Amino acid sequence: MKLTILGSGTLFPTKERFPSSFLLEEGNVKILLDCGHEAIARLVELGFDVRDIGAIFISHFHADHIGDAFNLVWSRFVGDLYEGKEHKLLVFLGPRTLQERFRKWREIFWLEPGEEYPLEFHEGEFEYALGDINLRTFPVKHVPWFESVGCRINVGGKIIVYPGDIGSSHDFDDLVSRVQGADLLLIEADADKPSPNHFTFEQAAELAQRANVKQVVIVHIKPIPQWQERAREAGAAYKAINKKIKRPLSMRLAIFWGLFPDLFAFGLSFVWLFFNLIFGELSFSDLPRPTGVEPAPTDTLPIFRLTSLLYSFSHSLIVFLFVFGVAAFLLRLKLRRTPWELGGWLIHILIDIPTHSYKFYPTPFLWPLSDLKFDGFSWGTPWFLIINYLAIIIVYWFLRKRRRILDEKVGAR
Repeated sequence: MKLTILGSGTLFPTKERFPSSFLLEEGNVKILLDCGHEAIARLVELGFDVRDIGAIFISHFHADHIGDAFNLVWSRFVGDLYEGKEHKLLVFLGPRTLQERFRKWREIFWLEPGEEYPLEFHEGEFEYALGDINLRTFPVKHVPWFESVGCRINVGGKIIVYPGDIGSSHDFDDLVSRVQGADLLLIEADADKPSPNHFTFEQAAELAQRANVKQVVIVHIKPIPQWQERAREAGAAYKAINKKIKRPLSMRLAIFWGLFPDLFAFGLSFVWLFFNLIFGELSFSDLPRPTGVEPAPTDTLPIFRLTSLLYSFSHSLIVFLFVFGVAAFLLRLKLRRTPWELGGWLIHILIDIPTHSYKFYPTPFLWPLSDLKFDGFSWGTPWFLIINYLAIIIVYWFLRKRRRILDEKVGAR
């Protein structure tokens, strides 16, 4: 996939920026996203044949987005006549009334009488596929006197979103959902302050952050010097906003997951024992004692049989890898981060494997695939828990410190 920016400026062209137009290529398929005036000149300058364009997406009817669309049809028509070639189908994608407006332009600009050029129109909200490029439109609020649409494009799993011109009158949460998870966002920033018709740099930055966009390209840039400074401010705003969610590793969460295996396995039995020792008829002499083979509780009271099952679940590397995989997939999908805090759980299991003997819950680290366990070093005292949890704290303190150092280096660039 290749995206060429033909124009990223406004209605007033300069030698640096032309009005909005973008060429998307996937293999031999080419689609224009908007077709502002000078789009044809830019295509020819870059060595493209305008007759190879398969479709044109029009976001709205302002001249800086559609000014060269009819000229492109005329150029293709005449070029085919000169070379005696058969006309290729050209597909127009855009807001409602696009075909009717095109008919009126055709009357004004006058294509050859009696010659019907092969055109196809898709209007409003729809999905359209050309080759491996899949495009879905969505309504956008820009100006009240005509309809506007944006598009979300999927090319081989890569997502590009182009809302066209959009203002503060559009529901921001709705736009976040339309842009969510995009690999590339083409977003305008034409306003000095929030406007019903155009976005500001800060709004563009906030949208990119909230929608977890990988890369942002600001378009519709005004040809005035101070706009470069505004662009730098937008980069700072995006960095500041993004930093709020890209926090270092959570020590509290890591410690929780370090404690989780034992809390999950023994929490219920501790509550049961406490309740029955205080309020029931159970006494300390009734509690089972470990034997030399397996923990005695597994074949006595039902609560201990349940504890043994919960222990097998929470101390299994197989279970951990499954939970980590699912959590990583969901968090990467939504927040683009990895749940490294779950590593506290892994550290707990790895420490328990050699430090549990058959007399005190040997670690079933391959459960439920295997009942393999090691007769590890016997815990001399339950205070050995301190070593376990202290190791987790030290590891994550080191990782968090390292993360902060990396963040400072990145921020200094």
